[in-house]
Amino acid sequence: MDRARGRFNQGGYDSPRDRGDGRGSGGSGNNSPYAGPSSSGNGNDYKRKRESSVASDSSTLSELKRQRSGPKHGKIERRLRVDLDYTRPEGVVKTGYGSKDAAVQQVVHLTANYFHLTNKPNFIVYLYHVDMEPDIDVTIIKKAVFRDNTTHITFGKIYDGTNLYTTRKFDNDPYEIEGTRKDGEKVKITIKFVKEVSSFQDLGIYQLLNSIKRRAIEGLKLQLVGRNFYDAVAKIPIPNLRLEIWPGYVTSIRQHDANLLMCCELDSKVMRMETLYEIYRGCVKNHRDYKVAFYKEVIGRTVLTDYNNKTYRIDDVDYEQTPESTFETKAGPVSFKDYYLKRYNIRLRSLDQPLLMSRSKEKRKRGGEAEIIALIPELCRATGITEEMRSNFQSMRNLSEIMRLNPMKRVDRLRTFSRRLNDTPECRQALNQLEMKLDSDLISIEGRLIPKPEILFGRQGAKVSKEFSHDLRNLGLYKPGVLNNWVAISTERDARATEDFCRALKQSVERSGLQIYNPRFVHLRGDHKDELIRKIDDVVNQDPQIILFVVPNNQADRYQAIKKKLCIEKSVPSQVVVARTIQPKGGRGPNLSVATKVAVQMSCKIGGAPWGIKVPLTGMLIIGFDVSHDTKNKKITFGALVASLDQNQSKFFSCVSQHQDDAQLSTDFTLNVMKAIKEFQKVNGSNPTKLLIYRDGVGEGQIAHVRTYEKEPLEKMLKSQFGEDFRFAFVIVNKKTNTRLFSMDRGNPQNPPPGTVCDTKITLPERYDFFLIPTDCRQGTVSPTYFNVIADTLGLPAAKMQMLTYYLCHGYFNWTDAITVPAVIKLAGKLAFLCSQHLHQAPAIWQQQRLYFL
Repeated sequence: MDRARGRFNQGGYDSPRDRGDGRGSGGSGNNSPYAGPSSSGNGNDYKRKRESSVASDSSTLSELKRQRSGPKHGKIERRLRVDLDYTRPEGVVKTGYGSKDAAVQQVVHLTANYFHLTNKPNFIVYLYHVDMEPDIDVTIIKKAVFRDNTTHITFGKIYDGTNLYTTRKFDNDPYEIEGTRKDGEKVKITIKFVKEVSSFQDLGIYQLLNSIKRRAIEGLKLQLVGRNFYDAVAKIPIPNLRLEIWPGYVTSIRQHDANLLMCCELDSKVMRMETLYEIYRGCVKNHRDYKVAFYKEVIGRTVLTDYNNKTYRIDDVDYEQTPESTFETKAGPVSFKDYYLKRYNIRLRSLDQPLLMSRSKEKRKRGGEAEIIALIPELCRATGITEEMRSNFQSMRNLSEIMRLNPMKRVDRLRTFSRRLNDTPECRQALNQLEMKLDSDLISIEGRLIPKPEILFGRQGAKVSKEFSHDLRNLGLYKPGVLNNWVAISTERDARATEDFCRALKQSVERSGLQIYNPRFVHLRGDHKDELIRKIDDVVNQDPQIILFVVPNNQADRYQAIKKKLCIEKSVPSQVVVARTIQPKGGRGPNLSVATKVAVQMSCKIGGAPWGIKVPLTGMLIIGFDVSHDTKNKKITFGALVASLDQNQSKFFSCVSQHQDDAQLSTDFTLNVMKAIKEFQKVNGSNPTKLLIYRDGVGEGQIAHVRTYEKEPLEKMLKSQFGEDFRFAFVIVNKKTNTRLFSMDRGNPQNPPPGTVCDTKITLPERYDFFLIPTDCRQGTVSPTYFNVIADTLGLPAAKMQMLTYYLCHGYFNWTDAITVPAVIKLAGKLAFLCSQHLHQAPAIWQQQRLYFL
């Protein structure tokens, strides 16, 4: 949800659009026979050969690959689909019901995208250990041998390469099978009983449940693409964009507070109608340096191979290899064209196309997959949208209208999906293996509505109903500041527009309390980076409060040069706006809306605060922490910490650390928290009595890692410095959840109002967790934010923790309304992004008390 009326980013790309922090991922498979140019499949041999083949283009192509790779948030790869670690702090009552704070909160009747799974009483799964003789080292082969020789076992089972989970017990122990491999070799399979598993805290149960669920969904004749199922029959073509939208489903089964539930979220896969060979031919036809153009199009893209419905991420292009190249098999060398003809009955049309290279993930390599997978462009279809489409407003609008479902349509499709599962014989048969039944309707929940916080302005406090940009002009900025020594730099071509905009800045804040004096104007003769840098050096010597740059376009290298110069070398705040965004539209006067937003941003960067939040707790230091990988050197990660230092959330401290391993992250994180505590003491005259940390960028499977390398070392340091009684909480924040909540208005699903919190039924028994909807959503379906409290000695009731979290979502000064996460988290993410994308090193420490990165 992105609304122009509330977003402080219309003045240019110094405050980029608040994206949903989406992370693309593509699966990979092992249906390509290629393992590099050597018979051993050595990735290093391939790398040496590849480097020599494009020596003339190496610098250009490597830069393109770096740009296409993009940042990845988070420190480690996801290890598990389900994180079963018990993280619920001792003695904590996780629900807010019954507390004093919850008593003043309105009850909201909700529906969630979960279906109840009824199972037989005393549900038990049996764990067995499987041995094969002769032994087989490769897991993927072991699974295939086991599958081929156990077709007579009709009850529910799942084999992971070592252990077997079943829904029934074998009559004999050990249970032995005399089988054969596909090559005719005899194999003896011995299945030995280990134990009964009746706890839903055992990962094997979830592997079994989700395996059976997958078989049930396969009964609907859906197509597996990557990890999820999509309905190719119900695809929606968009001929003018040469795209198809495939509707799909993301499902998972887990033990929740309200028993066993299946979460089901609707998904969409954007499929391109053109193959990568068509893209390649277009590059050859339209670009003199077609190799560079093709790299730019495909590196980092996820593709689908129709012959096996697998997805791969493209990492390289090998122009020395073609479909007529050969690779080694047990029967001897075979060409790619012959392999695909014999294996898939596919006759390749072009024999002069290069090969695409995809590097296997570590997990798949452990399963026996080659390190390098070769793909034929003609057989690959790109997924997702191009940058050109993304920058086309009309194209994105058309896509959004198709993919964005309102609550009524979403609930209707979910109920239809449940009915299809229950009405399809193959699906029922799969569920019967577990003696389970899926409810036909969505689960009902009671939530609560947290009242809006009191927002503090310059003249008086006011409880605002929704976005409050109008209140900024009427009630004044909370801490406005004075801007009396600043510089505006632009090209001579944009000089007039820049001068008009600066007058608009003054006009837009006349009633807000922010005093803006005329700047000193500096005009550049042309749009040359070297001249710009020289002018910056001249201007900085006069010690300005801030520098406003009006640039002709959003060219990345210019922006990086500005930020590096002023964040690292000179330590002066800067504001960058694109000329076209500040020019009057349709011959009208200055755009005061844009001017107001830019003026407020500039005020924040020199130490001001447009509003404050009345937080009902004293002596509390609130911290947000996030990480981002450097785009030039993937081994380097930047960890950014932002802390609010006063009760009204108007003073901030920030710091950034650069690390390459977990030990360094742990040390730097703890030291940076101690720096924030020291800064709090300077501002308030005493140390904080309470510490609350929000941590973003943590997925399932990473919680134990965060607890080990961040929470526990910090906890130890706090106790050594401030004693055993120091109060502290650590909250993991997840914006990318599959949960959806709906309020029911006379039976019609609606988006719940902002402030809706849910802490029962769909939450997890092993966690102190809750779902919160901080924002107002007018288009599509709102997505709640998930909060998991892994440490808490604050002594706050759950309802008060939830209320505090909701209040803190109103403190992001780029948006005159609540955002999806507490403001300190958003600010930490922006700072980490600035360092990893543009600075590639930590900024100077002289601006740590200002929001220079806003």
